[in-house]
Amino acid sequence: MEVFRWEITFLLGVLLSKVRKRTEGSGLCSITLVRQAGGRSKSVLEHHERLDGSGYPNGLIGEQISLEGRIMAVADVMDAMGCNRPYRTSLGIKKALEEIESGSGTIYDPKVVTSCVKLFRENGYLIPSATE
Repeated sequence: MEVFRWEITFLLGVLLSKVRKRTEGSGLCSITLVRQAGGRSKSVLEHHERLDGSGYPNGLIGEQISLEGRIMAVADVMDAMGCNRPYRTSLGIKKALEEIESGSGTIYDPKVVTSCVKLFRENGYLIPSATE
């Protein structure tokens, strides 16, 4: 099934906004996302998989990783790097975008990366509490 750019952009935006709604530093991000995704924990488990097979827990490659898992992987980087953590200050959205761009095609899905970059750079999307 062909996924259109606007669908990826929409899904990425929804996932990013849901990630930010969790309680800061509570460790409940995955549980919250599973509940909000209707119990589809497969994508939560897959968000640490990498296109080249270097991820975990199952070493999945390419399209073996669900679209939701590939989107969540990029959303997780944007959230983790772009926002403050209890143990460090934000590295910034700029650094997060550089990270996903450098891993596009090997670590992260290039269509998802392109949509994310467009969402932030062209459409001016902001994560609440994120830094530039």
